[in-house]
Amino acid sequence: MISRAAVVISILSVPGCAAMVRTWSFHADPVQGPRLEVAVTRANVKQKDAYVTLRIKNRTSSPLRVELATFTLRLPDGEPVLGKTGLMGRAARGARGVLGKLGIAGKTEEPGLAPGAALEARLSFRQNRRDLRRHPRLTIDLSAIRVEGQPARLPQLVLTAPDNAPMGEHI
Repeated sequence: MISRAAVVISILSVPGCAAMVRTWSFHADPVQGPRLEVAVTRANVKQKDAYVTLRIKNRTSSPLRVELATFTLRLPDGEPVLGKTGLMGRAARGARGVLGKLGIAGKTEEPGLAPGAALEARLSFRQNRRDLRRHPRLTIDLSAIRVEGQPARLPQLVLTAPDNAPMGEHI
C-alpha cells in the first residue's frame, strides 16, 4: 500500500508544477499628462493574472477630483482584458452614496487630490485562455482615469517583461 506522503511527494516532483506558480515582475516607465503623472509601483504577472499598483500624482498647483473607472489591459494582438480596482475604495464610496440617498448621512463631496499628493490604485486582470507571462509587453489603457469629470489625457502605460523572461518557452 502506498502512503499519502509518497503520493504527495510524487505529485510535487512532476516536472512543470513549479512553473504554474512562477510570477514575473514587469516594469514600466512613468507617463505624464497635463495634470497627472502615473507610475507603476508593482506589476506582478502570473500565468492567468496580472496585479498592478499605480501611483497617480497631482502635478498641478490646485486640488483635483480624480475618478477611476474600469481599466483595460491589452495584449500585443489587441485583445482586451478588463480589470478590477481595489475593493476597499469602491466599497467606501458605495456606502457613502447609499447612506446619502437614505438620508442617514449628508452627501459629501469627494475630497480633491492635493497638489503634489498621490493616490494608489490597485488593479487586477484575469485572462483564463492565455498565459499572460508569454507576452513581452502588456499595455494598460489609462482612459479609465478622469480628472474633474473629463478624460485625463494620458498616454498608454506599457508594462515590459523582465529581460530574463523565457518568452516562447514552455513555462
